[in-house]
Amino acid sequence: MNFRNTAMMVTLAIVVLTCLGGVAGGQEPEQQPTTKPANQSSQPGNTYLLEFTLREIDGGKKVNARSYLMRAQSGGIMNKIRAGSRVPITTGVVQDPKLTQFQYLDVGMSIDCRVEELGRDVLLDFVVDFSSLALDQASNPALGGQPVIGSVRTQTHTIVELGKPTLLSRTDDPGSKRTFELDVTVTKLH
Repeated sequence: MNFRNTAMMVTLAIVVLTCLGGVAGGQEPEQQPTTKPANQSSQPGNTYLLEFTLREIDGGKKVNARSYLMRAQSGGIMNKIRAGSRVPITTGVVQDPKLTQFQYLDVGMSIDCRVEELGRDVLLDFVVDFSSLALDQASNPALGGQPVIGSVRTQTHTIVELGKPTLLSRTDDPGSKRTFELDVTVTKLH
């Protein structure tokens, strides 16, 4: 073996031992920085105020309106609102009324929303679930007195102009003459 081959073998051995030395010597291998998916930035997005308004219209007359406000951050973050009650539903009855079994059902408003900046407007990706006791059938005797729950669900991906109320959905209740209208107004805070 000549000097050149010996030098190459020694260099190769040093490189191999250096690479393996940290692991063999009880040290942790060097951690690679984690990379975020391309759609996530390391900086938080802008903050917006979203005001959802649900109007209930019966026979052409507005009978109720509810507003739900949330501060939402853009950048793919899921923002949520939950408001309502838990209604007991009888699931089993035995001889002794004290042993009646119940399951609870969430009734009220549920809003899940993502905000993405789109020039001067925003892109909303949202799901709104609204449920309530059906007023005309609050406790149906044919169902053993169990409550009847009415519900409306809207899920969409839409562009909204900042500062302008935007109608998101209008839904007729198939069991009554009621109509539900959902709109949103989005204001950029910073």
